[in-house]
Amino acid sequence: AKTRDALQTTARSIGRAIGADAKACARARAGRKRLLAGTVDALASQGYQPESRAGAVLLRNCPFHGLVDEHKELVCGMSLALIEGVVEGAGVDGVAAGLDPQPGMCCVALKLAKK
Repeated sequence: AKTRDALQTTARSIGRAIGADAKACARARAGRKRLLAGTVDALASQGYQPESRAGAVLLRNCPFHGLVDEHKELVCGMSLALIEGVVEGAGVDGVAAGLDPQPGMCCVALKLAKK
């Protein structure tokens, strides 16, 4: 449990830094649309393959897929923490990362709140 907690804390911290960089690239006072685009680009740069769908952004792959079969709970928890950190660091309102396992996809998806 301590190892899992440390991994998730570190992943979230790294995610926040990635998200903060995405926010800086989107410029000061950027709106939700631009911040979301920056967040999607940041996830793509980390090896995810984001795909926008109505009300969500699905991730068509997991950059850690080589570890998922043996350590699914650990890897999915770390990936969720990383992506939560990216969203938090980017400051995107109305976007929440959550577990949404689907065949052939990353176990994490972004849900977009309606405006």
